[in-house]
Amino acid sequence: MYRQAAESFRPRAEIRQLNLACFIDGRVPPWVSLDGERFRQVLTNLVGNALKFSGEEGHVTVTATTENGNVVVSVTDTGPGIAPEHLAQVFNPYWQARQTARLGAGLGLAIAKGIVEAHGGRIWATSAPAAGSTFAFSLPPLAAPPAETEETAETAANKDATARS
Repeated sequence: MYRQAAESFRPRAEIRQLNLACFIDGRVPPWVSLDGERFRQVLTNLVGNALKFSGEEGHVTVTATTENGNVVVSVTDTGPGIAPEHLAQVFNPYWQARQTARLGAGLGLAIAKGIVEAHGGRIWATSAPAAGSTFAFSLPPLAAPPAETEETAETAANKDATARS
């Protein structure tokens, strides 16, 4: 789940000549208390911002680890960084640093925060001017994979194979 979500950004990174790396600790549980679609939405906001603000030939790294029993996913970039006085505001709706080119509506991080917190997690950012930024979130793991609501991946693959024959 983690690697697939992060790797989906590779074409976008390559277009911008950015290096995208993904590191998943082998001890990370495969499921967190967040459905796959919401997980991708949070990661899309964080990786999308990292790609947007990293300069040409920059680096974006997605990491998944465990800490205190929770899954921690972080996205680190080599962008311009965020001034300390602005860091506390980055999750506020519509807030954008004045020096940015207004590259969005300013809602992505607020939405990501709402999703993560609604699922019992937390989200935070660390940064310094000219030193890049790290946006991270933690979520409790699930003891078992979530129940499939539609059909399992195996059933879908079988249907697809049948349709092609």
